[in-house]
Amino acid sequence: HVDPRVPFETVDALERGVRAAGYVEIDAVFGTPEGPRVLTARCPRLELAPRREIPPDAELELELWLRYEGITVAGFGARIAPGCTTTTSTDEPTIARRGPGYDLDALRVCLRRIKNERQFAAERSVRVFADRRIPWGQVATVVVAVQRDAVGPLFSDALFCTSQ
Repeated sequence: HVDPRVPFETVDALERGVRAAGYVEIDAVFGTPEGPRVLTARCPRLELAPRREIPPDAELELELWLRYEGITVAGFGARIAPGCTTTTSTDEPTIARRGPGYDLDALRVCLRRIKNERQFAAERSVRVFADRRIPWGQVATVVVAVQRDAVGPLFSDALFCTSQ
């Protein structure tokens, strides 16, 4: 179990140590109102590089980048603009931070818009990256929140990602 107040950099350092020992993933237990959930890390650290054209048969490659200012949603290398209807080249977060945490309802609405696009309806994967100073509990809460909304499943194969 990892205390939700622990900075993500602590989880990141733990995961790097586990990887250095020859393991390829780490599971972390996070308490939710429904009971304990196991979250898995097995992602490489990537940088956002905007791409202009998206082939019609492209996989979404959905990524969420948690920063203090909010959450940036990216798919196929392009950042999603606030409102979740277009892409952007700015650093403005897709979902602005609200109070001490993230606006999970706005995030789910955005992800449902993406999921409702015909070409992405079957997508299940999302990788969640976080600034190392973000508390682990906020990272884990986002990973759990993106898996479903009131309508049904969103991105059920949600992984938190650490640096290499």
